[in-house]
Amino acid sequence: IFFSQYVMTLRQRLTRSASNPFGHLARHASVVRRVHGAHTQTHGLHTPLGLDYLVTSYNAVKAEHSAGREAVTYTNPCTVFCTKELNLGYASTYGFDFDYTLAQYTPALLDLIYDMALKVLVTHKNYPMDPTLKYDPHFAIRGLHFDVKTGYLFKMDAHRTIQVDCVYAGRTKVDPNRVYARYNGSTVSQDYIKTNMFQLNDLFGIPEACLIADVVQYFRDQRLVYDPYYLLEDVRDAVRTVHLDGSLHAAIAADLDTYLSPNPQLKSFLETLNADGLNLFLLTNSHFPFVNAGMQKILGTNTDDWRSLFKAIVVKARKPKWFASHTPFRRYETSTGMALWEKVTHFSPGDVYMAGNFTDFTAITGWQRSKVLYVGDHIVSDLEDANLRHGWQTAGIIKEVEAEVEMQNSAEYQSTLRFSQQLERLMGLAQCNPDPHVQLLKSQMKNERNEARRQLFRMANPTFGSVFRANQLPSFFCDKAISLCHLYTSQVENLGLYPRQYTFYPGRVYLQHETPVTLPNFTQTTPTNTP
Repeated sequence: IFFSQYVMTLRQRLTRSASNPFGHLARHASVVRRVHGAHTQTHGLHTPLGLDYLVTSYNAVKAEHSAGREAVTYTNPCTVFCTKELNLGYASTYGFDFDYTLAQYTPALLDLIYDMALKVLVTHKNYPMDPTLKYDPHFAIRGLHFDVKTGYLFKMDAHRTIQVDCVYAGRTKVDPNRVYARYNGSTVSQDYIKTNMFQLNDLFGIPEACLIADVVQYFRDQRLVYDPYYLLEDVRDAVRTVHLDGSLHAAIAADLDTYLSPNPQLKSFLETLNADGLNLFLLTNSHFPFVNAGMQKILGTNTDDWRSLFKAIVVKARKPKWFASHTPFRRYETSTGMALWEKVTHFSPGDVYMAGNFTDFTAITGWQRSKVLYVGDHIVSDLEDANLRHGWQTAGIIKEVEAEVEMQNSAEYQSTLRFSQQLERLMGLAQCNPDPHVQLLKSQMKNERNEARRQLFRMANPTFGSVFRANQLPSFFCDKAISLCHLYTSQVENLGLYPRQYTFYPGRVYLQHETPVTLPNFTQTTPTNTP
């Protein structure tokens, strides 16, 4: 109706006066004001739709969802996603972290970390816990926050809004009304986050989150008085201990078949980069014997000839301090395990170095920082300073991307998401009509929309949902990750699926006031071997 009135009035105006070739621009604006104003006087920006129209539309949406549809879009899980325009050919230097970057561990490692940290709590910190507790792989996800004031574990969205439907005190779900009361709403300030919250950003943090929840639950069940701050401090110290005292690395190295698998695709990718004349370096916080054993297993070799792939190998780097410190490099003697005393003035391919800092690294190598692409898994330790402080290009290895893309490729996910969005559109149209029957229909649609959201939530993780999304918004973790990663993907070798001169073009991010442009679908809708 609005469009018909607009066209009729515009034609009348243009017919009456064609003498002024530019006057129609001003007249066009007045037409919009007059026709639009006729509706906005009583109903704001929206014209209320009648009950019959809404019921018909609602029934059509329900019928389509009930009938089910095949998946209409497909994204290769090995795709490298970009957040800025980036040409791979511009990067002359590739740097890599080791843990969860070059080394992609099996899920058994998370069980091991949980078991060893729990043992430290029981034997060294005298926690009265059941030492036979086991890690629950279905509970926690990456990126959760733990509040040291309340003892709550939860996920937040990009606007610092707590997802009140997944807040836990230990393993007990907290009533949303209690959450609202405790935080005076659901949105928390940046100052409160910095002062009272700890975020678990990497994959090592998943068993840590599970252990925190189990400890809190035990204290609640036993009615023991506790301060969440000290529980977090002790659990973090236990996890840190098994990393720093070498016990975790020793357990992995003693059973590499359980925790690591050979990766011939990675070996081929690194060899191709070398053949193309690129500079490769390894920068890791792990110590050399563990890295050496891991690289031999991953690349399928019984010697340390893998070192020839890298022009610089830096171990025990202490990231993120490495990016701001002034600690000098020391050469590590691989045959004796000793750190040598002479000043390091150059890097020899195949040699190993310890500690150091970004400034000396840049001076010694002479590599232009804007042409460095550094690949790591931890968005803070690996990528934050590399990106913001020093201008390296960054690529995040986020293992969960693969599983989430596979989920989104399913017909069930796409159908449920489409149903949820269609209901939201109808709810928006219905709210302008005060008819009680329309409002009753709107309430019914809202209930079904909420159930569809819960289904999408459970598809990703039954407890905390998607790592990357909090309903309509990116999660707090995702928002931070995409601000620090120029590229992100699930595995390092996925970068090798693209030509060396390939340019990544990010999709246009439409703002709420912008109208998306519909483009033809040039991509394949069936699985292929390459993105």
